[in-house]
Amino acid sequence: AYLAHLIGFGLGFGYASVRYGRPTGPTRVKAAPAPAPEGENQP
Repeated sequence: AYLAHLIGFGLGFGYASVRYGRPTGPTRVKAAPAPAPEGENQP
């Protein structure tokens, strides 16, 4: 019974790290918003 719990914990931890971990692909950097056109006030 102990071995089954340990295996279940390991599989659950592995699944959580894959499901909720950091993305492995290239990361995107959010671009800064474009400046306001002439004559418009920024909030």
